[in-house]
Amino acid sequence: MREISFCFYDKTQSKEILPQMFDILYSNMSRIAPTGNSYDDDKRLWLSFMKSAPADGQQIILMYVDKIFAGYFQYSINNDTMVIEEIEIKPEHQRTALFYRFFKYAVTLCKKIFYTLRHI
Repeated sequence: MREISFCFYDKTQSKEILPQMFDILYSNMSRIAPTGNSYDDDKRLWLSFMKSAPADGQQIILMYVDKIFAGYFQYSINNDTMVIEEIEIKPEHQRTALFYRFFKYAVTLCKKIFYTLRHI
């Protein structure tokens, strides 16, 4: 069985993780909604935006399969509302146990977050 794990993004990881996040995003989005820009132009724009991320209330959860970066989930919480901003998974890990396991993890996490918010 493959090892699947999740962790929160930390800005100290930006040089390593952000380019990998962009590659997953570009791979997925260039098939369904190409921008018409070059890879380099899109990457430069996206990286400049993400260097300031996460914003207040915004979180990114990184997904790993066998300790290899496989995707990410970006969300924010405003008061008692969760906004799902992005979920990107490498094509080779789509339609596998990764999303199922991530969803179970996310539901548990949401329960903890919203329980905490209600009891502050």
